[in-house]
Amino acid sequence: MAEREKEFSLADFFSLLTTRRELIIGCMVLLGVFLTFVALAGAPVYEANGSFQITSQGGALGALSELISFSGGSSSLNSEIEIVRSRSIALSVIDDLDLQVKITDTTHGGPLTKATMFVLSDRLQRQLRDIRIVDAEFPSGSIDTAFTLTFTDDSGNYRISGPSGDLGTGHQGDPFVSDQLSLTVASMKGPAGTEFELKPRGLYDTLRTYREMLRVSALGGSTRTNLIQLQYKDTNPGLARDVVNAVIDEYDRRNTEWKEGLGSSQTALIEDRLNEVLGELTDAEEALAEYKNQFGVVSMPQEASLAVSELSAREAEKIDLDLRVSLLQGVHSRLASSLNDDSFAVPPSLTGDPLIAQLAADHARLTVELDDLLLDYTESHPSVIAKRESILNVRENILGAISSTTRGLIGQRSDLGGIISGLEQNMYSIPGVERDLLELERERDVSEAAYRLLAQRLDEARLITASYSVGNRIIDRAVAPDRQIYPSIKKNLAMGLGLGLVLGIFLAFLLEMTDPRIRRADQLLDLLNGSPVTKVVKATDEEIARAAGTLALSTLRSGMKSLSLVCPGPDTPRLRGQLEKIIKELSRGVYPILLVDTATNGKILTFFDVDESIGIAEIAHGKDVEPQEVEGKRILVLPPGSDPSSSYVTNQLVRDKVRSLQTQTSLTLFHLPGFSRLPAQRGWNTMAGGAVLVIQRNREYKVDYYRAIDALEADNTPILAALLLD
Repeated sequence: MAEREKEFSLADFFSLLTTRRELIIGCMVLLGVFLTFVALAGAPVYEANGSFQITSQGGALGALSELISFSGGSSSLNSEIEIVRSRSIALSVIDDLDLQVKITDTTHGGPLTKATMFVLSDRLQRQLRDIRIVDAEFPSGSIDTAFTLTFTDDSGNYRISGPSGDLGTGHQGDPFVSDQLSLTVASMKGPAGTEFELKPRGLYDTLRTYREMLRVSALGGSTRTNLIQLQYKDTNPGLARDVVNAVIDEYDRRNTEWKEGLGSSQTALIEDRLNEVLGELTDAEEALAEYKNQFGVVSMPQEASLAVSELSAREAEKIDLDLRVSLLQGVHSRLASSLNDDSFAVPPSLTGDPLIAQLAADHARLTVELDDLLLDYTESHPSVIAKRESILNVRENILGAISSTTRGLIGQRSDLGGIISGLEQNMYSIPGVERDLLELERERDVSEAAYRLLAQRLDEARLITASYSVGNRIIDRAVAPDRQIYPSIKKNLAMGLGLGLVLGIFLAFLLEMTDPRIRRADQLLDLLNGSPVTKVVKATDEEIARAAGTLALSTLRSGMKSLSLVCPGPDTPRLRGQLEKIIKELSRGVYPILLVDTATNGKILTFFDVDESIGIAEIAHGKDVEPQEVEGKRILVLPPGSDPSSSYVTNQLVRDKVRSLQTQTSLTLFHLPGFSRLPAQRGWNTMAGGAVLVIQRNREYKVDYYRAIDALEADNTPILAALLLD
């Protein structure tokens, strides 16, 4: 049996929406209410925001800032972001704020009660309840053990209970100590009866939650401004604010200490070198003055003075290279001392070297990956060990790159020393100049140039170090947010309506494809695709009967003289009642009717109130039959008898008897209920000139309808009309 198919048009789509509107609207309402309830029942989540700017003095302090400044470009800012997100700062913040204790407001019990109270009164009261706990300590083995803290009044008194029962009472600000926990309630807000659940969490779970809730990024997405933005989400708005501010303060403290330490050591190095040069300058001036007094020499020839000036400039360059080498060696020494510590950090001033910049980026990436691994594994896990080995290897490569840069500067210093030696030889070969005077002038000018250079470098170093003591510039400290970011009632409602619409349309399509019923006239037309259809009627019983009568009369006039009422599906009382009206309508015509009722049981024309006509089984045994007079019309009813079978169709006596009863002015009507289920009735159908398909609306007989249509097509019986009966 071939399935009928039809292209689904836009008109069909809107027709489907109209037909299934109750289902679609129901899905929208159901999901809208459900997601709104979820928003009401869920704990509100707040987000606190803060931002700060990494200090940078490099642009105004000259060449030395390139060596000791710690604010570089985009790569350094990304490194600083990773430092803010680092495990060491996270552990410090977790310890300071006791984040290992999960605090949940359980004043109104479970989600159902919370949602109800939220609608009734809790919406305004939820932010009026708060608690802050510090110095919390729990014994080992109490992870995920729930303790309940209940406000006994509004004066700061509370009671704590645990799995073993009541643990005692306490007061705000006073340490609470018991054999199962110890803590101090720093602040508490709420009426008597307010209840909080305290549950200690493992360090790894706390770190995971901390990393998930904290977001660190360049403010506005730009790395040029050195602005970093922090965002933290929590169900407690005050705690979200405190975490953001604690992260900013901890990073600023560590960053300032690190920079001050390195800046101070570099400043001390420059001061020591400056004092040495000052002593050398003083000695050189005294020796030169003594020589001039003794020998009466006032000045040297111009050529000799120019040679001394050039030699002094070269000597100053060599001293500057010495200073750079010393500073790099100091950075190398400081990094080498923290090789195996989490405090290892590459100064952004070194990221100007492409190799060091790449290694610094690899170090930041590996550090983040290590932090992620430590959320799931311990230090002894092979993955953690391998990751630490990779980090150590990168750090050693960074130290190697710094050493390579230092060796490059030493090479430049050596080359400059050769140039200075050549200048000395040229200077001493000038005729007419005392060698001792040249030497004294040279020592004095070189010391003076070195002193000016070192004094400038010292001023720069002091200014940079002083700027570090100020710390990073905090642009916006976090404040407790007053609006939750989710769950949002409006968003959940809109999402519920949207999902409900999609789900409703999907279910409508699904039901349309799987629904075995014929519900509409267009579905019946689709069912009869490829068959000639005279008329499809969906109306009242009287209109259906009148249409059938008109069709039957037109059939008789066309010379067919016989018509099959094909009724797929079971022979229901409702169907028989409608068929009775059809037959009654036909009996009002001017032509006699020969009705062959092939129903297995019962009679169809009960409303005629006549004796039952002789059955087909009796005709098959040679008995005669006479027409009945009903309301002045000749109607002959041939019921099937007690045991109908296909033999009645093939029995020549029966077939000849039925044909003999047919006249030029009579209509033979074959009633074939259950047509698709009783193959024997197909023989009666072949005696008809055409068929009227009688379909019962909203009945799950579509398979029977397909079978009936295929049987009619196989018998070459045209379908003259289809009646859709309610």
